[in-house]
Amino acid sequence: MNMLRWCASICLALGLAALSPAALKGQSTNKAEDPKQEARRRWAEEQQELIRRAERLGRLMQRLQDRYAAEGRDNYVRLLEQGRKHLKNSGLLQRLTTAKTALQGAQTNKALDAQRKAVGDVEKLLQILLDRRSVEDLESEAKRVKEQLRKLAELSSEQRKLRQRVEKLRQQSEKAPERRIRQQIQHLVQEQRQLAQENAERGKALQDRLERSLKAVEQLKQQDGELAQLLQQEQERKPTSKAPSLERLVENARKALQQQQGAGQSRSIAEEFAKAAESRSRSGATREERESMAKSLERLAKELEGQAQNRQEQAAAASPAEQEQDPSSKALKEAAENLRQRATGMQKASEAKAVAEELNNAAAAMRRLSEQQSRDAETRHRQNREATQQAAEQAAQEASQQDPKEQKQRQEHLKQAAKSMEDAAERLAASRQQKNPRRSLVRAEAAAQKALRELMSAAQEERARQTRPSTQARRMSDRAQELSRQIEDEAGSNQRAENAAKQLAKASEELRAAEEAARQAERQAGQQQAPQENPLQGEAQRQQELAKAERRRQSARQALDQASEELKQELQQMRAQAQTATPEAQAKQQKLQEQAEQLEQEMKQAARQGELSPEQQASAQPRVAEALQAMQRAQEQLQQGSPRSAAREQSRAAEQLEQAQRALEQNRPLGEEQRQQLQQLEQQQQELARQILELARRIDPKKNAEAKEDLKEAARRARRAGQRMQQQDPQGAQEAQQQAQQKLDEARKKLKKEEDRYLSLRQEELLFKIAEEVLALLDKQKQISSKSLELVSELGEKTRIPRRMRGPIQELGRQQGEMAERAEFLAEALAKEGTLIFTYVLESIALDCKELRRLMATRRPKLDRYVLGIQEEIGERLQSLLDALRREMQKKREEQKKPEQKPEDEKQQQENSNQGERAKRLVPDSAELKMLKALEIEVRTRIEGFLRLRERLGSAFGASEAATLNRLSLRHARLSELFAEFLKTRGIAGQGGEEGQKDQDKQPEDAGKKNEEEGK
Repeated sequence: MNMLRWCASICLALGLAALSPAALKGQSTNKAEDPKQEARRRWAEEQQELIRRAERLGRLMQRLQDRYAAEGRDNYVRLLEQGRKHLKNSGLLQRLTTAKTALQGAQTNKALDAQRKAVGDVEKLLQILLDRRSVEDLESEAKRVKEQLRKLAELSSEQRKLRQRVEKLRQQSEKAPERRIRQQIQHLVQEQRQLAQENAERGKALQDRLERSLKAVEQLKQQDGELAQLLQQEQERKPTSKAPSLERLVENARKALQQQQGAGQSRSIAEEFAKAAESRSRSGATREERESMAKSLERLAKELEGQAQNRQEQAAAASPAEQEQDPSSKALKEAAENLRQRATGMQKASEAKAVAEELNNAAAAMRRLSEQQSRDAETRHRQNREATQQAAEQAAQEASQQDPKEQKQRQEHLKQAAKSMEDAAERLAASRQQKNPRRSLVRAEAAAQKALRELMSAAQEERARQTRPSTQARRMSDRAQELSRQIEDEAGSNQRAENAAKQLAKASEELRAAEEAARQAERQAGQQQAPQENPLQGEAQRQQELAKAERRRQSARQALDQASEELKQELQQMRAQAQTATPEAQAKQQKLQEQAEQLEQEMKQAARQGELSPEQQASAQPRVAEALQAMQRAQEQLQQGSPRSAAREQSRAAEQLEQAQRALEQNRPLGEEQRQQLQQLEQQQQELARQILELARRIDPKKNAEAKEDLKEAARRARRAGQRMQQQDPQGAQEAQQQAQQKLDEARKKLKKEEDRYLSLRQEELLFKIAEEVLALLDKQKQISSKSLELVSELGEKTRIPRRMRGPIQELGRQQGEMAERAEFLAEALAKEGTLIFTYVLESIALDCKELRRLMATRRPKLDRYVLGIQEEIGERLQSLLDALRREMQKKREEQKKPEQKPEDEKQQQENSNQGERAKRLVPDSAELKMLKALEIEVRTRIEGFLRLRERLGSAFGASEAATLNRLSLRHARLSELFAEFLKTRGIAGQGGEEGQKDQDKQPEDAGKKNEEEGK
């Protein structure tokens, strides 16, 4: 609301400042001397009122800034600060004073000049307070970012060239043996990939699927062994001991730490209250300070009540034993109530002693709360320590039965946790006896955090160690069902594959039943933790469920064995058929393998002779060895009749060879000449880094912090590239250069985004201003049309205009001429933005306004149906234009709310334009075409109406009607030309359409010419 009041005040000042010169100008031309003096005196008084309002506005802005700063409304504070700065630097008050003095001294021109400048200052202030930017400011910002983008493009191009030059130096350093080895690797890669493609095409898809399925079934059989072991362990395990779970211990330790931290916070707040009491006892407190302290006490009390409520809700779901461990809820409520009383007393206190007393009482309440929280945390620590020691003893017992190493690690974590809990409890107890317990509280919190970490490590190891039989059975069941579906989908009419799918489905069902039985056994084990009337009966039920799970597992294993056997038999037959067609492929693969072995020997020999550097050999030799292993596996797969499996191994071999080639290139040492050239490039690289950093410094972090950081990082990477060049490390230099290039590209995207944002805001602001101007023209035209109708009504049936009516008509004609000038100005502005149809609308309005000025502002003015018809058309076109502009403004606002376009969408949008990178138009082509369509429909409707009128009237069809029809026909022809021009400027071939349109327009145009002749 305050922002609205500012805007209203400013707009009122703007209106008065703009009204004063216009009225004064009118008085100076039409009134006698005495009325002139009276007008100047009146406007000087109103100018003085504007000065008072401007001064009052400055004071109001100062008060609001202080108020919003106290409330933390930073955005309003920023706007008010900018507004006050503009009010001070613009000299608005001086201009208003100058205008008042000039009015008093009859210096009209000087007053007008000062008032125009004052209006500009007020408009600028309004834009600041409304957080709007002027078109000029936005254009300036867009130009600034465009210049930054230009400089960034230069730097990016230079970085790319430097990287290419480093790469060229590395290529020049290649020796003949290395080149020969590299060419051999390329040949091997090409041949190996060709063989992989041939084998992939030769192999059957079903065979490949069945081979993979067989591997998966073998994995399931292996997992079945693990499941059998888990079930056996569960059967041999004794009933669960009374030791608490590690998860519960972790949760209790976390609660103890939270209570302990709460005690420390309460103690710190108590100390702050005590210090404030000591300070206020000497200096006292103002009313505002007392209210502020009372609000702080209220907020703290509300926070404590919220904590108490949370504790109560947690305790409601806990066991009675856990509820007894947490009596802090009551203490929190008591402290909150005490603080509320202190807040009430603080508002009533007027003396320094009373204020200090209330603060001391608040400090005492927080100390009591801290002590209670400390005692609760100590109690929980000691109870957790006992439970942790019990868990450690259990881990020691299990170490003899299971994996001793894992159990000892868990036991050590638990021992350390128990020790840290005891340490935390002792320090908490000591802190309550100390005057300054800060150090003890800090050490107690560190001990509690260590205990929590140790417990979490023990719990994590326990989770990793324990795999429940039900979980294992569920995973196996899901996998078996998935394999069954895959084989069934691809089996077709293959009987063995169908049998394997059925056996896998059966295994899935049996494993699902085993899962359910194992879960029932786990539930029985969990119930044994609680007291039971007959614990032996519960253990017997658990053993029964485990036995049931074991029977189901054995049945599932039989189904898995049968599925495996079916798959093996089918694959054996498929491989036998494939082996007859693979001898040629085996021979080719064997030849490639021999070439790879020869390549390996040549690389070793080149390394011994110094033709390859140690770094090259160390990085490339293992890759060649891995490629040879993959080739060997591919040969084995071909011998077994599995061409698709061989193809996968061949692809792996090709990949390893490519990595070997890259390793040779990346670790290639430079020659002496190349080292010297690299040293020269190092200087250029460091200079480039300096320029990148300089560009980063020129970017305002408030406007584009991300681009600034990207450029800083690019400068660091570029500097690192220079350092690598200095160290004669071309590979490291290229990597750093690539990283710098990436950061430069990221900065370019963000700067481009900023530029687009400024251009979008500029278009939005420009549309807003043009719409305002069009609205002003429309309002003016409505006034002129209304006055014209009144004059026509007054004129009645008279054919000649009386002398007394000529002046008002002539004045209306002059106003139409002023509208023509303004419409031409707007048309020029739209033409600069690349619009065509909207520009034509304003140009046609300007021409019609000039025509009205010619008819109405002469010595013998005219005011007939022809004039009224033109005025009506002007109003309709202005209304249509205003509606279209408002629609575009609404669309732009909606587009700003939408999420950002993806790069693919942006590329597609650019391809729709003429050049692919053409800037967005102020008015999109779709809106222009809609406006053109509306104009065409309007003109055609009017022409058809006049033609029907001519048939009806016959000889009574007058000259004014003929002139109107002529204007409409010419306008229709112009619209056809506009459409052809629109297609041409948008790069759309429209020759045929243009000719067709001309043919369609021929009849109305001929009719218009005929009517024009008849009118003459």
